[in-house]
Amino acid sequence: MSVPTELPRVILYLNVNGKRRVASSGAFLLHICLCLSIFCLEVSGMVGQLVYRAGERGRPAAEVIQLYGLPIMRISLSPEGFWAERRLKQAGRLFSRRGSRRVLVPDGFEQWNILQRYGIGPVEPLPFLKAHASNLIIAGMERRGMRKEKSSVALRGTEVEGEMALAAEKLCPVVKDVCISVYRGGNELRNRLRMEYGIAVRPDSDCIDAAVRFHSETPDGGGIVLNLFSENLELNGISVTANGVEAKETQELPLLAALWENGRIDSSDLEFT
Repeated sequence: MSVPTELPRVILYLNVNGKRRVASSGAFLLHICLCLSIFCLEVSGMVGQLVYRAGERGRPAAEVIQLYGLPIMRISLSPEGFWAERRLKQAGRLFSRRGSRRVLVPDGFEQWNILQRYGIGPVEPLPFLKAHASNLIIAGMERRGMRKEKSSVALRGTEVEGEMALAAEKLCPVVKDVCISVYRGGNELRNRLRMEYGIAVRPDSDCIDAAVRFHSETPDGGGIVLNLFSENLELNGISVTANGVEAKETQELPLLAALWENGRIDSSDLEFT
């Protein structure tokens, strides 16, 4: 029996830029492969979301949804009943197989020890918060009725980080003075701030009006102190919201962080109160 060496010519229509185009079967197969490749790239590494549905039974199933323009791998399950832990393990395996290593979870979720067995962790809001350190500390001063143009702010860390330098540059035009309190380096940033903004970079002390700590091994004195490190994240009652974004079934800060890092919201959409 002879084996055909060419694909049979089949008339197929592709929708290209809104117009129909005639294509051979070979071109059609190439088009399908490209679409599948794009789909796989979009799904791989997609942020996941675990949501609770009371009374939902059976094995958890995954679906891809759009959450404020961000593609999300969502898995729904019931948190109640004898099989609750088993369903959560099934969800962890499903997230892992689909490549969703970071997951949004409902408020009060405390079973990370189960998801971590499958390499699943939370969407960490810390990079998002560090990038907006200046907004956070200004909101903290406003909550206390402090005038920012009369206040001194300390930025504390073990060394100068990019987020610290960004916060300093944003704070210098609006506060009385800024303290760069680091154990290593810092002179280059201090000199640049002095040259660009013409303000003295004052020494740190417990009498400082407000402070942002970027590392746990830093002084904790001051009027208003924010901790922007994972060991003891503390925003001192400050809340962050975004216009048009409502966290109905998930923790708010991780959701905002996921939207921000994927370009679905920007800093101008945020409110710090």
